[in-house]
Amino acid sequence: MSLESKPNKKQPYYGSGWGKANQMAMDAVNEICQKCGARAVCVHHIIPLSSFENPNDAHYPENLLPVCFSCHAKIHQEMRKGLPKKKYNKTS
Repeated sequence: MSLESKPNKKQPYYGSGWGKANQMAMDAVNEICQKCGARAVCVHHIIPLSSFENPNDAHYPENLLPVCFSCHAKIHQEMRKGLPKKKYNKTS
């Protein structure tokens, strides 16, 4: 299933702009993890995708952090400690 397909419980809908935003974020840092310097393999949304009413609003460069799997797991572990339940849009 692609990241731009229909949503389900296991795979959120990333919106039509995700593919390009993901690649631009990775290219901007030469696929280097911005936490530890290893090879980045995914792009983390600093403000979670689920916090946005429109998923494409989440893909602005300052909200995207290329990271390795290990650092991504650590980030999400830290996030589980508590997040505000706020919805964002481009004007907030």
